[in-house]
Amino acid sequence: MSYLSAAPAAGSQQQPPNHPTIQELRDVQSHIQELPGKLGFIWPLDGPLDNTAILIKQGPAAPEPYYSATTSQYHSLANSSLTEPKISSITVRATELELWEDNWLERHAQHSDPHADDNGPDVELRAFPDWDPNVDEGEMQLVKCYGESRPRVKQASFTATPARDGQGFVTIHDYLSAVHPWLVSLRGELIAALTTLYDQPLEPEVQLSVNSTALDDLAIGTEYVPSSGRISCAARSGTGGPWTIR
Repeated sequence: MSYLSAAPAAGSQQQPPNHPTIQELRDVQSHIQELPGKLGFIWPLDGPLDNTAILIKQGPAAPEPYYSATTSQYHSLANSSLTEPKISSITVRATELELWEDNWLERHAQHSDPHADDNGPDVELRAFPDWDPNVDEGEMQLVKCYGESRPRVKQASFTATPARDGQGFVTIHDYLSAVHPWLVSLRGELIAALTTLYDQPLEPEVQLSVNSTALDDLAIGTEYVPSSGRISCAARSGTGGPWTIR
């Protein structure tokens, strides 16, 4: 296993763009390879990047730590391009947060009708200050049900760019050093969104992980789901292939 002595920190300022954004690239070609070759991550959301158990997986080889605490060095692939062709930025979405309100409404659908006879004192309906007729159905909206407040639509996205002193394109380390702390900062909201999705309470110390095959549309879960479409399972079995942006 080989490691780099260091990897540059991601920043908001970047060199003059020589490469398209991920969206510009998607507009002109349908296939974009994410990560070099048969590469994947086993990605728990816990602590800072240099103190978490992220593993990097290459084909059938055993997973390797992305960061070595022994040598204080990142993996040798840290400065490799995140995608092929190279990109100047990638906007990442957290699926569970964007679906949180819809999942909540589905769970409480039986109490969403303001004219229903069985709406008791624990059901609160009123007009939202930010009511949008193009999004919300009806002016009177279910805002609280049996102690649970309705979460409003979360525009959960984050844009990763090259490091200030980087190579002008988004590297693996640019991506991880920006997206990982962003997701960790959303831990409380992610647990609440997953509680709604699973319809059961989660412990505050539950282990969250990224379970996704697309780098710009991340699915967050509480475990590595045993499905062939999940990079974590593929990484463990050695069958994982290149990530592809859909």
